[in-house]
Amino acid sequence: MNDGVVEAELAPDGRAARWEQHNLERRKTLIEEAVRAIRELGPNVGMDEIATYAKTSKTVLYRHFGDKNGLYQAVVESVHDFILRKLPFQKAAKLEPHELIRELADSYLAVVERDRNLYLFVTSRPAGETPV
Repeated sequence: MNDGVVEAELAPDGRAARWEQHNLERRKTLIEEAVRAIRELGPNVGMDEIATYAKTSKTVLYRHFGDKNGLYQAVVESVHDFILRKLPFQKAAKLEPHELIRELADSYLAVVERDRNLYLFVTSRPAGETPV
């Protein structure tokens, strides 16, 4: 029952969608800067150093990732996606099993060799944290 009151249909708030998109883009940028810091400073890089590379504060990192383990997990996911894009899955149907294994191993090891610090970072875990 509306008692004669006309209810206005509310338009969706575009600000929320823009803010969500901004946060996703900012998070992606922060992950990229974390990867850059890891590559240049080594696998034991700290949140202070990552914040400096990202030209932001640790507070911003904590807002986007919760804690160091959250940032670690985000970097691991990013590296995982990168490695999957580099592996020669398109060739898989054309190769014999032993050739495929060799191709996959060579591709994986090439990525590891090129990004040693990043590899060491993602295969370790933050001090005091549980492994991912």
